[in-house]
Amino acid sequence: MIFADRFAAIAPEGDLLRLLNDGNAEATARFEAGCATVNPSRFATLSAPGGSIATWMASVTFGGADLKTVCLRSLQGAVVPFFDSPAGRVADPVECERDRRGGRDR
Repeated sequence: MIFADRFAAIAPEGDLLRLLNDGNAEATARFEAGCATVNPSRFATLSAPGGSIATWMASVTFGGADLKTVCLRSLQGAVVPFFDSPAGRVADPVECERDRRGGRDR
């Protein structure tokens, strides 16, 4: 969630996993209330929720040979924060497609 600086994942069981909540909670509440209206928000309202790790977090990339390094990219960041994921790469996309089609190749 870009302006709130929250990072979450959905587990295979459907559970929401909150992995990072780096933003300012009160400023995020003001920002979200403003989004619920038809009025444009001021830039100060947009920028206030930002945290300090990956301000305006925009994307997540998995890297390294085992794809267990999580890199957080942000719109206002000068560095790319990263950490080791306990899960790493879940499955090969080709294997997922094969499983979806009942074991047949594409």
